[in-house]
Amino acid sequence: MNPDQIKAMLEEIKLNLGKAATAEEIKELKEEQSKLSKQLFELQQKASFTAAPQKREVVKSIGQLFVESKEFANFRLGQTGRARVVLGEDAGATTGASETAYPPITTPINGVPKDRQAGIIAPPYLAPVVGNLLNSGETASNMIEYLKEKSETIGAAETAEGAQKPYSSFEFETTNAPVRTIAHFTRITRQLADDLPALAAFIDNRMTKGVDDRVEFQIIKGDGTGQNLAGLFSTGNYTAHGYTSANKLTKLDILKKCIARLQASGYKPQSVLMNPLDWADLTLAKKTDGSYLLGNPAASTPDVVWGVPVVLSASVDTGKFMVGDFFAAATIYTRSGTVIEIFEQDGDNVQKNLLTIRAECRKALAVEVPAALIGGYFPAEIASE
Repeated sequence: MNPDQIKAMLEEIKLNLGKAATAEEIKELKEEQSKLSKQLFELQQKASFTAAPQKREVVKSIGQLFVESKEFANFRLGQTGRARVVLGEDAGATTGASETAYPPITTPINGVPKDRQAGIIAPPYLAPVVGNLLNSGETASNMIEYLKEKSETIGAAETAEGAQKPYSSFEFETTNAPVRTIAHFTRITRQLADDLPALAAFIDNRMTKGVDDRVEFQIIKGDGTGQNLAGLFSTGNYTAHGYTSANKLTKLDILKKCIARLQASGYKPQSVLMNPLDWADLTLAKKTDGSYLLGNPAASTPDVVWGVPVVLSASVDTGKFMVGDFFAAATIYTRSGTVIEIFEQDGDNVQKNLLTIRAECRKALAVEVPAALIGGYFPAEIASE
């Protein structure tokens, strides 16, 4: 018997106990009740120790989440004129697409082949990494106001009893970091939109990638003018290393000195940021016997220089580098995470059977401690080994 059947029988016995006329009938019913209660307890214990099969967690990409969303399903069925899906952090308000005429943009050649293959093959690229080095936060405002450290004078010293205590001074300035929108859009054919694996791949490899790449570009190179963020290499956001060819230092020498300067100031060098081509030049440097300075090229080792991990980004200008305690130096604020929207009513889309797809996010960058970042250009005249 299963637990439900036993419970039903126990209820019936309880009713019969109230109707029993003799002590013998009551005794028999109580014995049967005790027997069934014990059987029910054993079944419940057995069920509690039976492990449920574990479900394998499925990690889905932004594109997959978009094409599987209820909003996009309603759009495909013609129940709504557009689909808007907010992915990641909560998004703020967004405005509709402009009605200005745009140059025609077509889907990739063979993007919708007759012999349909799942997905779209994307070109190789370096994944954005710099944002992961920074402290992160969220905001519901369009402007971040924060204190940027300008200078400090530590006067702490031994003091005699009753004597004047030494004074320490810290100088800050109030700085604003506006939230900027980073976005792009394009037009795709309805045939591509109907191919869900291909659409998911297109969102991941083109639309989302485009936004992520531009965010990294702005974090590194934004000059703070117009709609640009004030990036890490923007004037005032880092400390210039100050070395020239007159110092007769190699690139490795300069990196070591910058690392040591951060450590001497109490910061922990988190990473060395540079362009992949510059890192290649350093790893190709050889000793007089022809062996490589930075190790055996046949060995698979992490990119490290002087014990500090090397982070590579194509957004860093060649010949430029930065050593930093990035987490202590800056914060990347998110007003809105990645938002994917798709529209039918835009321009002449209906006439040409096209759809407009847009991706955007809203970010602000605050560099609170420029002293935690040291870098600049390598002097052009110095040797690389």
